[in-house]
Parts: sequence; structure tokens; C-alpha cells
Amino acid sequence: MIGSLRLRSALAPRAREHSVRRWLVLLLAAGVHALSTSTVQAEPAWANLDWDPPRSFDCPPRVVLERDVEQALGRSVFTRKRTARLKVSAQVEQADSEISVRLDARSATGKLLGTRELRGPSCAILRDSIGLVLTLLVEYAAGPPEPDVEVAPGVQTGALLSVLPRAAFGLGPALSLRLSEQIELHTELTYWLPVELETEGGKHAVVHGVSLAPRLCPWLAGTPQSLFDLRVCGGARLGVWIVAQTWPHVADLHVRLLAQALLEMRGALRLGGGTQLELAVGPVLTLQRTSLYAVQDDGTQVPLYRMPVLGVFVGLGLII
Repeated sequence: MIGSLRLRSALAPRAREHSVRRWLVLLLAAGVHALSTSTVQAEPAWANLDWDPPRSFDCPPRVVLERDVEQALGRSVFTRKRTARLKVSAQVEQADSEISVRLDARSATGKLLGTRELRGPSCAILRDSIGLVLTLLVEYAAGPPEPDVEVAPGVQTGALLSVLPRAAFGLGPALSLRLSEQIELHTELTYWLPVELETEGGKHAVVHGVSLAPRLCPWLAGTPQSLFDLRVCGGARLGVWIVAQTWPHVADLHVRLLAQALLEMRGALRLGGGTQLELAVGPVLTLQRTSLYAVQDDGTQVPLYRMPVLGVFVGLGLII
């Protein structure tokens, strides 16, 4: 009996400590819930939790922690990683005689929003604290669902095949605007190098051009953080073809419309340091079949080339 009383006396302070801690956690969670429900209307789930500690640590399962957070906030919180705008990852390790739990919150584009570290004698005892920190992170670290646009400049080289009598090679600056985790706006300003044209009479002319090509590119596979991703892009290329005659006067120039619809597959390989190599290929639809011609001294037009309806674009770019 005396031994039993002594054991109860020894355990009482620790039990009271855990009881007080649990009540504090519940009170803080209730406060978060009251604030969130008073200011936030129902919205789609926005967070993802990456929780996979070693089994030997006896940690609560991911679904249990997600349920704790959603009960504290009174609404659905967690969704798939691909559609989440807040991603919380956990690193659980043994630190001396304690368990260390580090929680990192990042935006959809990988920007670090917050970090918290918890320590305790066991993972199970830390459950309430982990739930509270997760609740605070998913409620406040993500902030309002504003667009998170990332700007990435680069350079692009490309070739238009079966558009002119010979392959037209181009180069110029490129700009990618990452509008969300699933879609990107990619734009290129290209100077098309001169291609020589020849008339039936053996006379020559040179055509070169300038174009701007914006595209919207939804992701098919991978994410902006993965080593490789694949996108399908649709857009247009607008600009001018410039025909420079080599007779009778070299300075004679004639401008024609360049208007094409684009559909391409674009893959990216990340090289590290924020740099990625991109390869694009796809068909080109000529929206207006432009006829290129030269002008004789007497004003008569000499036909040079009539562009076909379909062509192919192949591009290689470096985005920083």
C-alpha cells in the first residue's frame, strides 16, 4: 500500500503537467478555431502534409494529425500535393534521449514560409503539440490565396521546318511566368535568321523575320520542384516576314504578316541552381498563307514562295 502511494505520488506531477499541457493546447486550438470561423468562409482545402516518420518512433499516423487539425479549424484543410498551395513536410529524428520533430511550411512554388521544431520524450506525447503547430501553420502561413507569380528569364533557339523552302533558324530572349503550380505563361521574342529564296529566273532574295510567341502551358507531369516536367502549350506566333531583294536594288524591302497557331509539347530538365534546359516540339498552323514576292523595275511582282498551311517547330531553351 505504501509502495503504491509512493508510486502515485511520483507520477502525479508528470500527470498533472501533461494534463495542464493538454488543456492549454485545447484552449489555443479553440481560439484559432474561433478566429478562423469568424473571418474565413468555407474555401477549398489548400494544404498538404508530408508525414512519414520511422515506425519505431511510435508516432501518430498522418490521418490522425490531419483529423486533429481539421477538427480544431472546423473545416476541410488537406488535399493532394499537386493542388495544395501550402505544403508542410516533417522530419522526425532521434536527438539524444528525445524525439525531434521539425515542420517546414512551403508555398506551392517551394518558398519557405515557416519552420517549427518540437522536442519531447516520445512522439506520442508530442501529438497535441504537433497538432497545434500544424493548425497554426496551415491557418496562417499560407495567407490569403493570392497569385504567386514567379518570373524566369532565359534564351531560346528554334527552327521552323517546312515553313520556308529551307529551315529557318531563330534565337532570342524568353520569359516564363509561373502563374500557379499547374500553369505557366511562356513567351519568346525571336529573330529569324535570313533564308535565301530563288526565282525561276535565277534571281535571288532573302527573307528574315521577327516574332513574338506567347503560350499557356499547363503541366501534364511533374511539378516546378521535380527534376523533370512535361507541359502541353498552346498559343500563337505573331510578327513579320521581311523580304530583301538582291536585285535591282539591294535596299528594296517588302513586309508580310507572320501569323501562326502553336501547339507543342515542352519538357524541362532542372540542372540545379534555378537553371533548367527546355525542349519543345510541335506543329505550326499558318493562319494566313503569306505569298512572298519581289518587285521588278516596271512594278510587276515576281513570285518567290507561298507558305504552306502546316509546319513544325523545334526549340531548345535555357531558363534561369
